[in-house]
Parts: sequence; C-alpha cells; structure tokens
Amino acid sequence: MEEGKQGDGLYLDEGRPSDSCDARSSCNDFKGVDRGEGSDGGGQVVIPCLCGCGQFIPSVDKKGRARRYVPGHQPRRRVDWEERTADINAGAPMCECGCGERLSVRREVVERKRIKRWKWPRYIMGHNRRRSISSVSDAELGLVAGTLLGDSSLVYPHAKARSPRLSFNHGKSQEEWVRYKALRLPSLCVAVTDRPNDGYGEMCCRGDSACHPGLCEMRDIAYQDGEKRVTRRWLDLVSEEGMAWWFMDDGSRSSGDVVRFHTEGFCSADVDIIVGWLCDNGYSAHSLPNRQYYVVYLASESSRRFARDKRRFSIPSMEYKFR
Repeated sequence: MEEGKQGDGLYLDEGRPSDSCDARSSCNDFKGVDRGEGSDGGGQVVIPCLCGCGQFIPSVDKKGRARRYVPGHQPRRRVDWEERTADINAGAPMCECGCGERLSVRREVVERKRIKRWKWPRYIMGHNRRRSISSVSDAELGLVAGTLLGDSSLVYPHAKARSPRLSFNHGKSQEEWVRYKALRLPSLCVAVTDRPNDGYGEMCCRGDSACHPGLCEMRDIAYQDGEKRVTRRWLDLVSEEGMAWWFMDDGSRSSGDVVRFHTEGFCSADVDIIVGWLCDNGYSAHSLPNRQYYVVYLASESSRRFARDKRRFSIPSMEYKFR
C-alpha cells in the first residue's frame, strides 16, 4: 500500500481494505474497494470518518459521490426546544370559546414529539365544554340588563368573535357575589377566575361567559359606537331582580340610609333617563353632580322601600348593602 495523492487518505492497490483499517469498519463501507472500483479504476482512496470514531471509509461511494462520514455518524444540530416552542406559540390562534385567551403548547410536548409545525385545535383543553347550546331566557336577560348598569360589560373578546360575552370584575372579598351571578346565568356558562387587580386590592374575581348569540341584541341595545348609552328600551328589559343586581353592583347606603347609585360612568343625558325610569317604577329619584360626574339618589321614603323590596334578592355577603 502506498500513500495516496488525495489529502490524508490511504490508497489501496489490492481489492480489499488494508489491514491497518479499523476492524469495526463494516463490509458495506468498502463495497467499492472490494470490486476494485474507484476514481482510477484500479484502487480507491480511503479516508477516516470525520466524526473521529477511527473508522475508515472510501472517499467516494459507488456512484462517485464524495463521502465524509460512516452512515449514521453525521453530527446532528442541537435543537433549542425553548426557542422552537416560542416560535410555535407565537403563531397561536385565539380559543374559539370566546374566553379571550390564546392557545399554547408546552415545551415538553414539542420536545417529546419533536414537533416542527403544530396543528392547532379550536379550543383550549376543556373550553369546548363551555359552549352554550341553550337560548338565553327572558329571566336571564333581565338580570344581564340590570348588571350592565353596574359592573358588567358585553364585549367581543377578539376580532373574529361572532358573538359578545358578558364580563364582570369584583374585589376578592366579593367572590361569593361573582359565583352567585355565574350560578344564576346557566345558559351563559360563566367561568370564574382570580386575576391580578389593576385597581384597589391585589387580586380580583372575574366572571367571563361564553360568547353567546343570545347576547347580540342586548349588545346592540346597550352600546353605541362601542360605549354604553342608556335608553328606555334597555331599562325596560331590567327585571325587578335585575334592579337589585344593579344596586349590589354599584349601589350603596349613605349615613341617612339614603340609597344612591354610582352612575359616574354615564353622561348627564343618560343619568336623566335613569332618573325618569326610577320615578316611573315608583321610586322618587334625583341626580346630583359629583365632580364632573353624576350620582343618582333616592328620596328617604323611597330608599327604605327600595331596600325592603329588593332585600329578598340579596345573598349573605351582600346583605350589608340593605341594612
């Protein structure tokens, strides 16, 4: 055997590998050598595998293509699974239940299944069971209309949502009130969660319903250009219990037991409509400015009667508002 002319390879004149080749080399590595095939027709250059294993291979395969590694010895690029998971989640769609959350896949799943592209489901796990199949009853709409005057809102969680959902926030101390609302609105499939609070207190309790087509008309009635605007059509939908819900959301009793509704979120014209509606329902009411906003007050006798009439709709944690 003499030294070859190509790099550091070994030139074989005989029809079999040199005895100096690694004993672990397979016969398949030297098919061309055994037949005397090679670039010069009589022998073939062998080179060490570039992975460093110590095995020798022919420099070209039987089709004349250059070789550098024993089959299977090619180095694999190390995959950054955290980066791949982040890239996959960056294109995640919104959950179709209307919760407003994006779908996501965990790093462990991506690595275990060696995922490159992920076919997203329609829902976050468990959220498909929140879809409502029943219509919203008139009693529930009466409650929704009432709580919309208070702390609740009807919103489309994302641009592709076909129907709005009912959402409401309360302090953590009023969690019982949030869960009671969810219980009284079974058709809306309200999910209750604890979330960090941007306002008073560290945490708040939030209720979010499923997006429901039965809320579309209520949304059209209560909103104009994306903002709440009070109309008599809206107020006439409020049930007696819905009025109690409004009071438990945004009402209070002053030192003289006068009932007041904090209507700071409405303009003067909207407050005037509310005052007229309360008077038509037998409760003498008037509004007073509070800085640049307005608050609705009931007269003393009307306040006592209102508390007496609506107390039956209260729950233990909200009983203090009726005392």
